Amino acid sequence: MKKFMLPLLAALIAPAFMPGEEMVFAPQRASYVKIDGKLDEAAWKNAKFVKSFKIMGTEKAPLNATEVAVINSDTEMIFGFRCYVPAAEVNDSKLFNECVEVMIDPQGSSESYYHFAIGHNGELFDRSCDQGGYVSSADYESNFRAARQKGKDFWTAEIAIPFRALDLYNSNKEYWSVNCARESSQISAIGINGYLNVKNAFVKMAPPQLDWSNYKLQLAEPEVKSSITRGKLAADYQIAVKNLSGAERNVI
Repeated sequence: MKKFMLPLLAALIAPAFMPGEEMVFAPQRASYVKIDGKLDEAAWKNAKFVKSFKIMGTEKAPLNATEVAVINSDTEMIFGFRCYVPAAEVNDSKLFNECVEVMIDPQGSSESYYHFAIGHNGELFDRSCDQGGYVSSADYESNFRAARQKGKDFWTAEIAIPFRALDLYNSNKEYWSVNCARESSQISAIGINGYLNVKNAFVKMAPPQLDWSNYKLQLAEPEVKSSITRGKLAADYQIAVKNLSGAERNVI
């Protein structure tokens, strides 16, 4: 995965927040979406776009509006962004430093999450984050897909995150935590008070209605071998673990 430096990667010190009860996102299943950044499939026309982006650290709406929706296929979670700009600024030099980002935690209430971004210049970024966003690893490789397109007075992007990159064997059945952000001349996000990379500012998303069995770890019955050496009893326990996801997993 090609990496680029986001303008704001470090977690910010923010007040402690309690997530609301409302599910901000409830993704709908789509049979097919081409990841080209156009958002022209029927699935996007029927999707609910969230427009509640706030300037970081405030409750104020940004000067240039952003909206985002989420759908899912059988294998990916797909976020679609529309980023509005004055028509005179829809050019590569004006938008070069802009990017949109998705932060997602399938466990809902954990201190870990995954971070994905695409810049207007087409470069991609992904990483895993721990301790609420204060510790991260850019060695994480999700193989996510993303694309962007320019419109008359906006630009659009799609970010497709494979389920197998999200450690779904330990996912929360009630809700996932997510945040979506746009970095431009103003930094804004749908998180509480517009914070991004601050885990306790994330909002709730209803989990996709899919069979997660193929993303879990399968444990065999433990095998126990005992022996007596010089009058001492020793036992050796072995458990076979099968990874059904097709992606590398840390068992311990």
